[in-house]
Amino acid sequence: MAEAGDGAEALSLTAAHIPDVVLMDVSMPGLDGLEATFAIKERSPDVTVLMLSVGDKEQEVAAGLASGASEYLTKGSSAGEIAKAIKRHGVAPAAS
Repeated sequence: MAEAGDGAEALSLTAAHIPDVVLMDVSMPGLDGLEATFAIKERSPDVTVLMLSVGDKEQEVAAGLASGASEYLTKGSSAGEIAKAIKRHGVAPAAS
C-alpha cells in the first residue's frame, strides 16, 4: 500500500507498485486527479481507478469517468461502500 501527496507522485507510485486499485482524489496539487488518472490508465490499463471527491456534480463525475476512472465516489462514502465498489470491478479488497 502507498499514499501519494500529489498526482505526479501517484503516477510514480503506480508505476513502482502496479497496484490492483488506486483511490484517486480529484483535487490534488500539481497534476490533478483527472490528469493523473488518465496517465495511469494510459500506462497501466489493468489498474482500476476509483475517483473520490467531496462533491458529486454531474460535470465532475463525467470528467472523472472520461479520464478512465471505473467509478466515482464521494469522500463521504463508507469503507464498506468503497469495498463494494472495488468488488464491483473484479478486485478483491485486501484483508485488514
